[in-house]
Amino acid sequence: MWKRATDQERKTNEFQSIAWNSPAIGNDDIVNSEERPEELEKKSHQFSKVLEVPKEERDRVQRMQVIDRAAAAIAATRGYDTQFSSDYLKVRGQRDEEKKEAR
Repeated sequence: MWKRATDQERKTNEFQSIAWNSPAIGNDDIVNSEERPEELEKKSHQFSKVLEVPKEERDRVQRMQVIDRAAAAIAATRGYDTQFSSDYLKVRGQRDEEKKEAR
């Protein structure tokens, strides 16, 4: 049981290192005709390592990546909203002052 747990943890760590260190999605869409056979062999080996990891673990890591991306998007949106609202309040304050001066 302990051996199985340590093996599972080792495979999880290997998969995470492969997943986090791999290039961004979409960069491999264009096949380079000058790609060396060693590089292709290395990529094939990395892909076979990914397939060795249980499906549940791959799903868990992918969910974590989706959550991380969503959190980053939410943080960016909040930052934009904060900046927009402060800019809006500045403009509104200037307009209120102009109205008071006009009276």
